[in-house]
Amino acid sequence: MQWLGEHHRMPQTLTYSGSAVASSGASVSFSRSMPLEGVNVISVTIANGVTTTVSLGVTAAELKLLLIKPSAPGATIKVTVQPSAKVFTLEEPLILGGAGAASLLGAVTALDIANNGTVPVSIDILVGRDPTTP
Repeated sequence: MQWLGEHHRMPQTLTYSGSAVASSGASVSFSRSMPLEGVNVISVTIANGVTTTVSLGVTAAELKLLLIKPSAPGATIKVTVQPSAKVFTLEEPLILGGAGAASLLGAVTALDIANNGTVPVSIDILVGRDPTTP
């Protein structure tokens, strides 16, 4: 596992954005900014047939933003949330913005990521920490 950036522990503002455009022309886009105590950026490469545990570096109460981006999305990447043991397939990039959205995962402090595919996959994870949590 490699930290792409420092484990930043200072107040800052994070801006994130996204968009979706259907071939019919329908579209939705957004851009948001949020104050954060700090940001963790983690990159891990998982060999095929391997499960890797990734600590998010936060408590469930601190988690305000979670972004997970696989290099090759598909039905072969399974994520188990620890300690709640909720399991989901990471078919596409995932963004959970705000404490309410992040709470959908339950009490989360780490992710067990299983690559059930035939080739290694890289996963980038961005974790935003709540500025009001001690």
